[in-house]
Amino acid sequence: MFTVGTAGHVDHGKSTLIEALTGIDPDRLREEKARGMTIDLGFAWLKLPDGREVSIVDVPGHERFIRNMLAGVGGIDVALVVVAADEGVMPQTREHLDILDLLDVRHGVVALTKSDMVDDEWRLLVAEEVRDALASTSLAGAPLVAVSALSGMGMPALVASLAKVLDGVPPKRDVGRARVPVDRVFTLTGFGTVVTGTLRDGAIGTGQELEVVPEGLRTRARGIQTHRTKVDLALPGRRVAINVAGLATNDLGRGSVVGVPGAVRASLAIDVRLRLLGGIAKPLAHGTLLGFHTGTAETVARAIMLEGDRIEPGASGWVNLRLAHPVAVARDDDFIIRALSPGQTLGGGRVIDPHPPMRRRRAPSVIATLESLTAGRPEDVLLGAIGRLEPCAADDAFRASGLEPAIARTHLDALLAAGMVIPVAGQHYTAGGWDGVANRTAAILGAYHVAHPMRDAMPKEELKGRLGLASRPYAGVIARLGAEGSVVDAGAGVRLASHAVVLTGATRVAADELLAALASVPMAPPTLGEFRAARVVVPGAAPVNDDLVAALVQSGEVVRVGEDVAFARSAHDEIARRVVAHLDRSGSITVAEARDLTGTSRKYVLPFLEYLDRERYTRRVGDARTFGSRAVPPAWRSAPPDAAPDGVDGDADARQ
Repeated sequence: MFTVGTAGHVDHGKSTLIEALTGIDPDRLREEKARGMTIDLGFAWLKLPDGREVSIVDVPGHERFIRNMLAGVGGIDVALVVVAADEGVMPQTREHLDILDLLDVRHGVVALTKSDMVDDEWRLLVAEEVRDALASTSLAGAPLVAVSALSGMGMPALVASLAKVLDGVPPKRDVGRARVPVDRVFTLTGFGTVVTGTLRDGAIGTGQELEVVPEGLRTRARGIQTHRTKVDLALPGRRVAINVAGLATNDLGRGSVVGVPGAVRASLAIDVRLRLLGGIAKPLAHGTLLGFHTGTAETVARAIMLEGDRIEPGASGWVNLRLAHPVAVARDDDFIIRALSPGQTLGGGRVIDPHPPMRRRRAPSVIATLESLTAGRPEDVLLGAIGRLEPCAADDAFRASGLEPAIARTHLDALLAAGMVIPVAGQHYTAGGWDGVANRTAAILGAYHVAHPMRDAMPKEELKGRLGLASRPYAGVIARLGAEGSVVDAGAGVRLASHAVVLTGATRVAADELLAALASVPMAPPTLGEFRAARVVVPGAAPVNDDLVAALVQSGEVVRVGEDVAFARSAHDEIARRVVAHLDRSGSITVAEARDLTGTSRKYVLPFLEYLDRERYTRRVGDARTFGSRAVPPAWRSAPPDAAPDGVDGDADARQ
């Protein structure tokens, strides 16, 4: 599936030639027909004698509509250069040839139109002029056919020449990154919104979920046509019309890209290899504002020179283009730059990194990286794609790299084996990217432990927010760091493996004060609030705050059963043993029974039973509790139900 694009000066007969070749008038606008001049893109298709169908994009030739021309020639396979025999090479002929050369269009045919209006000698002179104009471009040596769209002169030879050139065009690649740069949006009664464009890098089927970039919209291909014929699957290289579900015509437009989700991302800065035309008047200086064109999109860009301060006419250089508006662009996409005023094509090139990190100017390492990406070593390209997206799934990295999936898989396996890519729960990091995540996690946890030395762990949600990771990648990071032994997943929190809560000095003294108070009346101890209110704080003493209580809970010395109620471990275990023994005998227990059984009050029994409910050791049924879904610890059955630990006063109601 291939697309042919016209090129040439205004009034040289491009549209007339296309209509003669295909029977389709590409001029669709009323103004175009009234003025006899192409203003916007036109579309047609040609069926070759061997049965192949070729899409055709007809572009305007007037310099005022060069922006429309640029929206049409992106992605074409063959150029049909049209030169009128009675006028020869004109200014827009040369500018169009410059653009085709910058876009590296290497296959083309020249149609010498209106050849029946000149004599043989003049026609030969014009043909020689055309060959000279082509000589320094990517279309050097392209076949030239003398034709007349009105008389039919040379038309069969032109079709044969196109067919022969198409035989030498490589097949369109399918890398599973199907996308359509939109050149038209319109509404059809009974169908809704339709977008058209040339399909690149993959196939799209009816019913397939699609994404609109940079708008960030989701849609679905309700129907697909190519050359006005309904198809279930459109292959790369074809002109397509897609009926998109749920979108209005003002939701997207020329410059939008419709593709499979993840096929392409919007960017505000790109690294490019930029080549300037040799015939421009002055060098391109650092910081210059330019018109930027790629696919069907255009915006303003500022040129940031990565080496030196300017690029001379005819030379090439590394440039970071800062875009005024987000543009959907992929690696290896072609682009054109133009002066803003007066309008003039200055140069163009290829996108090397569509989502680069911040680059330092004049840094040899930056240039070396870009040179490596330009060389196109598959492992470097894939590694660069992973680095831009990390963490990312393998399929997303394959699409971003532009490599054939089978080739990309082979190189991913090699990168994994070499330790240059790190797998994390189905996602992938570069080795450097993973080190960055690991180091950042360690730094965040370390700072937290310094700020809160008596806390066992940092809450998981707080760490997740600080790392800025989504739930799935975050879980994978913690799991891998845990497997590596650098962190510990502590349930509700995460801590460094090297971290331990140690109560020393003033904090140990304060902890011992609390433990002594809790042990003084084990089954009816002072509440935490009561202890703090009654405590005589000496200078330099540590506070008995929630962090200290949590540290004692973590060490197992204290069990906190409610917001304000805590027990020493021995008292907690004795109450639990008595409750469990009663449940073993009776199958259920009420608050009153637990109060009588333990000799304490409702003030302590109710929070204790609610704590057992939360831990699922018991389950509330009406006013009673039964055994819950969680098995009780064996230690809670190890002592007689009426036995009391040393120092436990079983008759504590009197002090209430």
